[in-house]
Amino acid sequence: MNDGAIELDAVEGHFRLRRTNPGGKVEEILLSDSGVMPVNQIGIGTNADKSNINLKMIDPGGFAVAFAVPIAVIKLFQRGLEKRVAELEKKMTIK
Repeated sequence: MNDGAIELDAVEGHFRLRRTNPGGKVEEILLSDSGVMPVNQIGIGTNADKSNINLKMIDPGGFAVAFAVPIAVIKLFQRGLEKRVAELEKKMTIK
């Protein structure tokens, strides 16, 4: 089963996560401090053949963006999230 292609690109100090499905439709989201959609819920799972992690983000209005993300990209997210969570926790204890 071909889920399409996924790309993570640096764009002017931010990151763009883009998925192109097998039919050529492109879905993308800009990951930045100010330009990313507010996320109320996150869903994480695996696809049928267990080759990708399914990542779904849902905003407060119910709009959802879903990606089939290769494990190599998930590991990059993991490292970045660990660092960012530590920074946020430090800011929260200072207040």
